[in-house]
Amino acid sequence: MLEFFDTCQTRRYNPPPMTSHHSRLPLHIDPFRLAHTGQCLSGTIKLNQMPRLSPLLTDSQGGVEIVLEFSIDPAGVAIVNGRLQTVLPLVCQRCTENMTWPVRSEFCLGLVSSEASIEGLPAQYEPYLVESVPVFLQDIIEDELLLALPQIPKHDLSECPARSYLSTDTTEQSSSETDTHQPFAGLKDLIKND
Repeated sequence: MLEFFDTCQTRRYNPPPMTSHHSRLPLHIDPFRLAHTGQCLSGTIKLNQMPRLSPLLTDSQGGVEIVLEFSIDPAGVAIVNGRLQTVLPLVCQRCTENMTWPVRSEFCLGLVSSEASIEGLPAQYEPYLVESVPVFLQDIIEDELLLALPQIPKHDLSECPARSYLSTDTTEQSSSETDTHQPFAGLKDLIKND
């Protein structure tokens, strides 16, 4: 039998090396367990899976590329170093046309299990309260994307279709402002006449 095994012409099984990187992201995670085992998650989450973000977008067909590195810092705090990259389709509030908002964000979360532990968290970490385990992975990403959104989305003025209207309005407004900034100019003439 050993002879057969040595002469067998079957293909060899060459699996890829085992790593802690995952090509398919889990829906739920235990962030504390991942931090204690030093795991790294990377992959893509679809924008249409984010119920708080999707209504703010003109199209939710794209995805967010993410890398999350879980670890324990020297002080014993469970942390998540994250990077995310996407392009969000928004509506320009100046011209009401579609625009794209590129997001490239890096963040460092300090995982805490209670509000009382937030005060003891080092200042370089953004607190992330883990109220119950497991945690929806997309919630962490959605929170970061919502923080990256502009308060009032607008094209760059040089690219905005409404720029021609704005330049006319601003010159008229500045000339009218110079007129209104001298409300007592007429008093000078009245004083001279007396």
